[in-house]
Amino acid sequence: MPSRIEWPDGKQFAFTITDDTDQSTLLKTKPLYDVLRNHGLRTTKTVWPLRAAGKCITGGETLEDSGYLEWVRDLQKSGFEIALHGVADETSSRERVSAGLDRYRELLGNDPRMHINHVGQKEGMYWGPARLHAPASWCYDAYLRYRGGIREYEGHVETSPLFWGDLCLSRTRYTRNLVWHDINTTKADPLFPYHDPSRPYVNYWFSATYGSGIRNFLRLVEQQNLDRLAREGGACIVYTHLGTFPTAAPEFSQAIARIARMNGWFVPASTLLDHIGRSRGWTNVGKRRRELLALELKWMLQQVKSPTG
Repeated sequence: MPSRIEWPDGKQFAFTITDDTDQSTLLKTKPLYDVLRNHGLRTTKTVWPLRAAGKCITGGETLEDSGYLEWVRDLQKSGFEIALHGVADETSSRERVSAGLDRYRELLGNDPRMHINHVGQKEGMYWGPARLHAPASWCYDAYLRYRGGIREYEGHVETSPLFWGDLCLSRTRYTRNLVWHDINTTKADPLFPYHDPSRPYVNYWFSATYGSGIRNFLRLVEQQNLDRLAREGGACIVYTHLGTFPTAAPEFSQAIARIARMNGWFVPASTLLDHIGRSRGWTNVGKRRRELLALELKWMLQQVKSPTG
């Protein structure tokens, strides 16, 4: 078992949110971030630097929308992390990914420390069955085939026009992979942040905990779960889509207020991952292949029972 992580300033646990930007607009999403800001939580919000040239996958505003860009810059200045959800709400070629990364840096002043794959972007980095190792990858391929999901992603395939692995390696640090139901993300996955030599274009992978949709989020942060997280001294990295939440949701405000009253460390995901890496080590899973495979098979079984993405 990994040793208990010590959190800064005597905090009992850590809690943050990684918010995929699907369906996010200034009108819908800003009120929810006002709640987070007003209660002292600083979290991670992904963005698309570029507007889709064709049909969108999910919809949502981008950094090409001036009001949205102004708001995102304000979030960044007030301590929120801005991350990447691909460069546009569609599949993008290598050239467009490069242009999108340059545009992100031009508008926000730095490269994104975190990238989270977006469903349907065929330039996804080691996504679909490629996010796992055999035999878990074989099971996941069959699972996606049964559900009708996209199975071929090419961001890591060097011969593909969608390849951008070298850019991912040089311009981002963290990429999300497995998503769990356990509120204690560090307990569900004792390996992250980890580097996998067999998937060399990602510096470090991390896991998250499922809270997509207002009902799932509220169920996750019930008081009994938060109390257990505090007892165990763990960290929760929530995976969600705040753009799908009701804008005026008193239950959300109440939940965030309840979390804020606890003795937790509330920092953006990359800051949290930096601390976890320094505390329990930057794992090279090339030396712990059996542990990683066991973790992937456990996640695959969870997917069959109750999918998390």
